[in-house]
Amino acid sequence: MRFVTVNGVTVAGMTKKQVTDLLKASSGSCALTFVEDPQGYTAFTAYAEKKKQAKLAAASRAEAAQAPPLPVPPQPSTGAENP
Repeated sequence: MRFVTVNGVTVAGMTKKQVTDLLKASSGSCALTFVEDPQGYTAFTAYAEKKKQAKLAAASRAEAAQAPPLPVPPQPSTGAENP
């Protein structure tokens, strides 16, 4: 769902800041009108998932860069060394 009016004012074409300012300018209660928007919701969830995956990838790269190298365990003696 998305809202299309704030206190009777159509928000189509407004920036997020303009809509936020309109909401903040409301004194007391605020009347919002909503409509179903399946395509908008699908686009939003795809965007949110892509952003989440990018954040996880960046955190994984940062963690890998900060991790100390794993120690190499000593190799068992084969008895073939020269004394």
